Amino acid sequence: MSDSSPGGFAATIPLAPAGMSVTELCFGTSKLLRLHSSRARQRLLDAAYDCGIRHFDTARSYGLGEAEHELGLFLRRHPDATVATKLGIRITASGRWLRPLQGLARRCVDIAPGIRRVLRRTGTPLVAPRDFDVVSARTSLEASRNALGVDRIGIVFLHEPDGACVIPPGLVELFALAREKGWIGGWGLSGNLADLLDVRRAHPDLAPVLQYASDAVTRSRLPQVPAVPHLTFGPFSHSLDAIASWLQQRSPLDAWRRDVDAATDRSTIAGLLLADAVTPPHRAPVVFSTTSVAHLTAATAAAGDPATRARVDRLRDWIGCQTAGGRTGEVGRT
Repeated sequence: MSDSSPGGFAATIPLAPAGMSVTELCFGTSKLLRLHSSRARQRLLDAAYDCGIRHFDTARSYGLGEAEHELGLFLRRHPDATVATKLGIRITASGRWLRPLQGLARRCVDIAPGIRRVLRRTGTPLVAPRDFDVVSARTSLEASRNALGVDRIGIVFLHEPDGACVIPPGLVELFALAREKGWIGGWGLSGNLADLLDVRRAHPDLAPVLQYASDAVTRSRLPQVPAVPHLTFGPFSHSLDAIASWLQQRSPLDAWRRDVDAATDRSTIAGLLLADAVTPPHRAPVVFSTTSVAHLTAATAAAGDPATRARVDRLRDWIGCQTAGGRTGEVGRT
Protein backbone atom coordinates (compact mmCIF):
# COMPACT_ATOMS: atom_id res chain seq x y z
CA MET A 1 0.00 0.00 0.00
CA SER A 2 1.35 3.44 -0.91
CA ASP A 3 1.47 6.26 1.59
CA SER A 4 1.06 9.97 1.06
CA SER A 5 4.36 11.69 0.48
CA PRO A 6 5.54 14.54 2.72
CA GLY A 7 4.73 17.02 -0.02
CA GLY A 8 1.24 15.66 -0.55
CA PHE A 9 1.56 15.51 -4.34
CA ALA A 10 2.77 11.96 -4.77
CA ALA A 11 2.86 8.53 -3.21
CA THR A 12 5.67 6.39 -1.93
CA ILE A 13 6.23 3.21 -3.91
CA PRO A 14 7.93 0.14 -2.44
CA LEU A 15 11.03 -1.33 -4.06
CA ALA A 16 10.95 -4.65 -2.26
CA PRO A 17 14.35 -6.00 -3.40
CA ALA A 18 16.02 -2.95 -1.87
CA GLY A 19 13.91 -3.01 1.28
CA MET A 20 12.82 0.58 0.82
CA SER A 21 10.13 2.84 -0.56
CA VAL A 22 10.71 5.90 -2.72
CA THR A 23 8.60 8.91 -3.56
CA GLU A 24 7.15 8.60 -7.04
CA LEU A 25 8.92 11.82 -8.01
CA CYS A 26 12.69 11.45 -7.57
CA PHE A 27 15.39 14.03 -8.24
CA GLY A 28 18.43 13.29 -10.39
CA THR A 29 21.80 15.01 -9.99
CA SER A 30 23.24 14.48 -13.48
CA LYS A 31 23.02 18.24 -14.13
CA LEU A 32 23.87 19.43 -10.63
CA LEU A 33 27.42 20.59 -11.41
CA ARG A 34 26.11 22.84 -14.17
CA LEU A 35 25.37 25.21 -11.31
CA HIS A 36 28.50 27.20 -10.56
CA SER A 37 28.36 27.36 -6.78
CA SER A 38 27.72 24.95 -3.94
CA ARG A 39 25.20 27.42 -2.53
CA ALA A 40 23.12 27.22 -5.72
CA ARG A 41 23.34 23.42 -5.78
CA GLN A 42 22.23 23.12 -2.16
CA ARG A 43 19.37 25.54 -2.78
CA LEU A 44 18.18 23.35 -5.65
CA LEU A 45 18.39 20.15 -3.60
CA ASP A 46 16.58 21.80 -0.69
CA ALA A 47 13.86 22.97 -3.08
CA ALA A 48 13.35 19.37 -4.23
CA TYR A 49 13.05 18.27 -0.62
CA ASP A 50 10.59 21.08 0.12
CA CYS A 51 8.48 19.85 -2.80
CA GLY A 52 8.15 16.47 -1.07
CA ILE A 53 10.83 14.56 -2.99
CA ARG A 54 12.64 12.09 -0.76
CA HIS A 55 14.62 9.99 -3.24
CA PHE A 56 17.74 11.31 -4.95
CA ASP A 57 19.67 9.68 -7.79
CA THR A 58 23.36 10.17 -8.54
CA ALA A 59 26.36 8.34 -9.98
CA ARG A 60 30.05 8.05 -9.31
CA SER A 61 30.78 9.77 -12.62
CA TYR A 62 28.34 12.70 -12.31
CA GLY A 63 30.13 16.01 -12.07
CA LEU A 64 33.43 14.10 -12.40
CA GLY A 65 32.77 12.71 -8.94
CA GLU A 66 31.63 15.96 -7.32
CA ALA A 67 27.88 15.30 -7.53
CA GLU A 68 28.06 12.61 -4.83
CA HIS A 69 29.98 14.94 -2.52
CA GLU A 70 27.47 17.75 -3.10
CA LEU A 71 24.55 15.40 -2.46
CA GLY A 72 26.32 14.22 0.69
CA LEU A 73 26.25 17.77 2.08
CA PHE A 74 22.51 17.79 1.52
CA LEU A 75 22.02 14.36 3.14
CA ARG A 76 23.64 15.58 6.34
CA ARG A 77 20.71 17.98 6.72
CA HIS A 78 18.12 15.49 5.50
CA PRO A 79 19.06 11.98 6.66
CA ASP A 80 15.53 10.73 5.97
CA ALA A 81 16.11 11.01 2.20
CA THR A 82 16.97 7.84 0.27
CA VAL A 83 19.72 7.69 -2.33
CA ALA A 84 20.73 5.59 -5.33
CA THR A 85 24.08 5.74 -7.05
CA LYS A 86 25.73 4.01 -9.99
CA LEU A 87 29.12 2.50 -10.69
CA GLY A 88 31.01 1.32 -13.73
CA ILE A 89 31.88 4.57 -15.55
CA ARG A 90 35.27 5.63 -14.21
CA ILE A 91 36.76 9.12 -14.27
CA THR A 92 40.04 9.36 -16.22
CA ALA A 93 43.20 11.11 -15.03
CA SER A 94 42.19 14.11 -17.17
CA GLY A 95 38.79 14.13 -15.50
CA ARG A 96 40.31 13.98 -12.03
CA TRP A 97 42.62 16.88 -12.94
CA LEU A 98 39.69 18.95 -14.20
CA ARG A 99 37.38 18.08 -11.29
CA PRO A 100 38.34 21.01 -8.99
CA LEU A 101 38.36 23.39 -11.97
CA GLN A 102 35.03 22.45 -13.54
CA GLY A 103 33.12 25.31 -11.90
CA LEU A 104 35.53 27.81 -13.45
CA ALA A 105 35.50 25.91 -16.75
CA ARG A 106 31.69 26.03 -16.90
CA ARG A 107 31.71 29.76 -16.23
CA CYS A 108 34.17 30.26 -19.10
CA VAL A 109 32.03 28.16 -21.45
CA ASP A 110 28.93 30.14 -20.48
CA ILE A 111 30.73 33.42 -21.20
CA ALA A 112 32.34 32.21 -24.43
CA PRO A 113 30.41 29.23 -25.89
CA GLY A 114 33.06 28.79 -28.60
CA ILE A 115 35.33 27.31 -25.95
CA ARG A 116 33.07 24.25 -25.86
CA ARG A 117 33.85 23.48 -29.50
CA VAL A 118 37.58 23.81 -28.84
CA LEU A 119 37.37 21.43 -25.87
CA ARG A 120 35.44 18.88 -27.94
CA ARG A 121 38.07 18.98 -30.69
CA THR A 122 40.84 18.03 -28.25
CA GLY A 123 39.27 14.58 -27.92
CA THR A 124 40.52 14.14 -24.34
CA PRO A 125 38.09 11.76 -22.58
CA LEU A 126 37.05 12.65 -19.04
CA VAL A 127 35.48 9.26 -18.33
CA ALA A 128 36.70 5.77 -19.21
CA PRO A 129 34.79 2.95 -20.92
CA ARG A 130 32.50 0.99 -18.64
CA ASP A 131 34.32 -1.24 -16.20
CA PHE A 132 32.41 -3.67 -14.02
CA ASP A 133 35.19 -5.80 -12.59
CA VAL A 134 34.81 -6.73 -8.93
CA VAL A 135 37.82 -4.79 -7.62
CA SER A 136 36.74 -1.59 -9.39
CA ALA A 137 33.16 -2.07 -8.16
CA ARG A 138 34.28 -2.53 -4.57
CA THR A 139 36.50 0.57 -4.78
CA SER A 140 33.71 2.61 -6.38
CA LEU A 141 31.18 1.50 -3.77
CA GLU A 142 33.47 2.53 -0.93
CA ALA A 143 34.23 5.86 -2.60
CA SER A 144 30.49 6.52 -3.05
CA ARG A 145 29.72 5.81 0.61
CA ASN A 146 32.51 8.15 1.68
CA ALA A 147 31.51 10.93 -0.73
CA LEU A 148 27.83 10.67 0.21
CA GLY A 149 28.68 10.45 3.91
CA VAL A 150 26.21 7.64 4.49
CA ASP A 151 26.53 4.21 6.06
CA ARG A 152 23.92 2.74 3.74
CA ILE A 153 23.15 3.46 0.08
CA GLY A 154 19.61 2.51 -0.87
CA ILE A 155 20.35 1.12 -4.34
CA VAL A 156 23.54 0.64 -6.34
CA PHE A 157 23.08 0.36 -10.10
CA LEU A 158 25.44 -0.81 -12.78
CA HIS A 159 25.72 2.29 -14.96
CA GLU A 160 24.59 1.75 -18.57
CA PRO A 161 25.68 -1.87 -19.08
CA ASP A 162 24.93 -3.63 -22.34
CA GLY A 163 25.31 -7.07 -23.83
CA ALA A 164 28.90 -6.34 -24.93
CA CYS A 165 30.13 -5.57 -21.40
CA VAL A 166 32.22 -8.11 -19.53
CA ILE A 167 30.42 -8.70 -16.25
CA PRO A 168 32.13 -11.13 -13.85
CA PRO A 169 30.02 -13.47 -11.72
CA GLY A 170 31.59 -12.12 -8.53
CA LEU A 171 29.54 -8.93 -8.67
CA VAL A 172 26.47 -10.61 -7.22
CA GLU A 173 28.52 -11.94 -4.31
CA LEU A 174 30.00 -8.46 -3.75
CA PHE A 175 26.58 -6.84 -3.64
CA ALA A 176 25.13 -9.56 -1.44
CA LEU A 177 27.99 -9.13 1.03
CA ALA A 178 27.55 -5.35 0.97
CA ARG A 179 23.86 -5.75 1.75
CA GLU A 180 24.64 -8.21 4.56
CA LYS A 181 27.01 -5.63 6.07
CA GLY A 182 24.33 -2.94 5.77
CA TRP A 183 26.24 -0.88 3.20
CA ILE A 184 23.52 -1.08 0.53
CA GLY A 185 19.84 -1.94 0.44
CA GLY A 186 19.85 -3.53 -2.99
CA TRP A 187 21.21 -3.38 -6.52
CA GLY A 188 20.11 -3.35 -10.13
CA LEU A 189 20.75 -2.06 -13.65
CA SER A 190 20.32 1.47 -15.02
CA GLY A 191 20.38 2.55 -18.67
CA ASN A 192 18.49 1.96 -21.91
CA LEU A 193 15.87 -0.75 -21.47
CA ALA A 194 16.85 -2.86 -24.50
CA ASP A 195 20.47 -3.00 -23.26
CA LEU A 196 19.38 -3.81 -19.72
CA LEU A 197 17.23 -6.69 -20.92
CA ASP A 198 20.23 -8.15 -22.79
CA VAL A 199 22.23 -8.04 -19.56
CA ARG A 200 19.32 -9.39 -17.53
CA ARG A 201 19.01 -12.44 -19.78
CA ALA A 202 22.68 -13.27 -19.18
CA HIS A 203 22.84 -12.19 -15.52
CA PRO A 204 19.35 -12.31 -13.98
CA ASP A 205 20.68 -12.04 -10.42
CA LEU A 206 22.07 -8.58 -11.22
CA ALA A 207 18.65 -7.21 -12.17
CA PRO A 208 16.23 -7.32 -9.22
CA VAL A 209 15.57 -3.59 -9.89
CA LEU A 210 15.64 -1.85 -13.28
CA GLN A 211 15.97 1.87 -13.94
CA TYR A 212 15.53 2.83 -17.57
CA ALA A 213 14.96 5.81 -19.86
CA SER A 214 11.32 6.45 -20.75
CA ASP A 215 9.37 9.45 -21.99
CA ALA A 216 5.93 10.11 -23.42
CA VAL A 217 7.03 10.24 -27.07
CA THR A 218 9.36 7.23 -27.24
CA ARG A 219 7.66 5.01 -24.65
CA SER A 220 5.61 3.11 -27.23
CA ARG A 221 8.83 1.95 -28.91
CA LEU A 222 10.30 0.39 -25.76
CA PRO A 223 10.50 -3.38 -25.30
CA GLN A 224 8.03 -4.97 -22.93
CA VAL A 225 9.01 -4.24 -19.34
CA PRO A 226 9.40 -7.37 -17.20
CA ALA A 227 7.41 -7.67 -14.00
CA VAL A 228 10.16 -6.46 -11.68
CA PRO A 229 10.37 -3.32 -9.53
CA HIS A 230 11.52 -0.44 -11.68
CA LEU A 231 12.05 3.29 -11.94
CA THR A 232 12.20 5.43 -15.06
CA PHE A 233 14.24 8.51 -15.89
CA GLY A 234 14.42 11.18 -18.58
CA PRO A 235 10.75 12.21 -18.89
CA PHE A 236 11.79 15.40 -20.73
CA SER A 237 14.71 14.06 -22.79
CA HIS A 238 12.97 13.56 -26.15
CA SER A 239 9.45 14.71 -25.47
CA LEU A 240 9.99 18.32 -24.46
CA ASP A 241 11.81 19.28 -27.65
CA ALA A 242 9.65 17.04 -29.85
CA ILE A 243 6.41 18.59 -28.60
CA ALA A 244 7.83 22.11 -28.91
CA SER A 245 8.79 21.31 -32.51
CA TRP A 246 5.36 19.90 -33.35
CA LEU A 247 3.66 22.95 -31.87
CA GLN A 248 5.41 25.17 -34.39
CA GLN A 249 3.11 23.66 -37.04
CA ARG A 250 -0.44 24.88 -37.45
CA SER A 251 -2.36 21.59 -37.43
CA PRO A 252 -0.74 20.12 -34.27
CA LEU A 253 -1.03 23.52 -32.56
CA ASP A 254 -4.75 23.77 -33.32
CA ALA A 255 -5.29 20.20 -32.08
CA TRP A 256 -3.31 20.98 -28.90
CA ARG A 257 -5.43 24.01 -28.13
CA ARG A 258 -8.64 22.15 -28.86
CA ASP A 259 -7.92 18.74 -27.34
CA VAL A 260 -5.22 19.16 -24.68
CA ASP A 261 -6.46 22.64 -23.75
CA ALA A 262 -3.17 23.70 -22.15
CA ALA A 263 -0.66 26.50 -22.59
CA THR A 264 2.25 25.87 -24.96
CA ASP A 265 5.17 27.21 -22.90
CA ARG A 266 7.91 24.74 -21.98
CA SER A 267 7.12 24.94 -18.27
CA THR A 268 3.52 23.84 -18.84
CA ILE A 269 4.64 21.04 -21.18
CA ALA A 270 7.21 19.86 -18.62
CA GLY A 271 4.52 19.69 -15.94
CA LEU A 272 2.29 17.64 -18.22
CA LEU A 273 5.15 15.25 -19.03
CA LEU A 274 5.95 14.75 -15.37
CA ALA A 275 2.30 14.10 -14.59
CA ASP A 276 2.18 11.63 -17.49
CA ALA A 277 5.18 9.74 -16.11
CA VAL A 278 3.45 8.96 -12.81
CA THR A 279 -0.09 8.40 -14.09
CA PRO A 280 -1.36 4.82 -14.66
CA PRO A 281 -0.89 2.58 -16.52
CA HIS A 282 2.74 3.72 -16.80
CA ARG A 283 2.98 4.66 -13.14
CA ALA A 284 6.42 4.10 -11.61
CA PRO A 285 8.86 6.27 -9.68
CA VAL A 286 10.42 8.72 -12.13
CA VAL A 287 13.79 10.44 -11.84
CA PHE A 288 13.95 13.90 -13.40
CA SER A 289 16.53 16.68 -13.44
CA THR A 290 16.65 20.44 -13.78
CA THR A 291 18.98 23.22 -12.68
CA SER A 292 16.20 25.74 -12.05
CA VAL A 293 14.40 26.04 -8.73
CA ALA A 294 11.49 27.75 -10.48
CA HIS A 295 11.15 24.96 -13.05
CA LEU A 296 11.46 22.32 -10.33
CA THR A 297 8.75 23.90 -8.24
CA ALA A 298 6.42 24.43 -11.19
CA ALA A 299 6.86 20.90 -12.57
CA THR A 300 6.30 19.14 -9.24
CA ALA A 301 3.26 21.30 -8.51
CA ALA A 302 1.82 20.44 -11.92
CA ALA A 303 2.49 16.73 -11.42
CA GLY A 304 0.29 16.78 -8.35
CA ASP A 305 -2.38 19.09 -9.73
CA PRO A 306 -5.67 17.26 -10.48
CA ALA A 307 -6.32 19.59 -13.41
CA THR A 308 -2.97 18.68 -14.98
CA ARG A 309 -3.46 14.96 -14.38
CA ALA A 310 -6.89 15.21 -15.97
CA ARG A 311 -5.16 16.30 -19.19
CA VAL A 312 -2.74 13.36 -19.30
CA ASP A 313 -4.99 11.09 -21.38
CA ARG A 314 -5.60 13.95 -23.80
CA LEU A 315 -1.84 14.57 -24.01
CA ARG A 316 -1.24 10.90 -24.78
CA ASP A 317 -3.90 10.90 -27.49
CA TRP A 318 -2.40 14.06 -29.01
CA ILE A 319 1.11 12.55 -29.05
CA GLY A 320 -0.30 9.39 -30.59
CA CYS A 321 -1.82 11.44 -33.40
CA GLN A 322 1.50 13.18 -34.10
CA THR A 323 3.49 9.96 -34.21
CA ALA A 324 0.82 8.16 -36.25
CA GLY A 325 0.83 11.09 -38.65
CA GLY A 326 4.37 10.34 -39.75
CA ARG A 327 6.11 12.97 -37.66
CA THR A 328 8.21 10.51 -35.66
CA GLY A 329 11.27 11.45 -37.70
CA GLU A 330 11.12 14.93 -36.24
CA VAL A 331 11.72 13.50 -32.77
CA GLY A 332 15.18 12.32 -33.69
CA ARG A 333 16.11 15.75 -35.06
CA THR A 334 15.03 17.76 -32.04
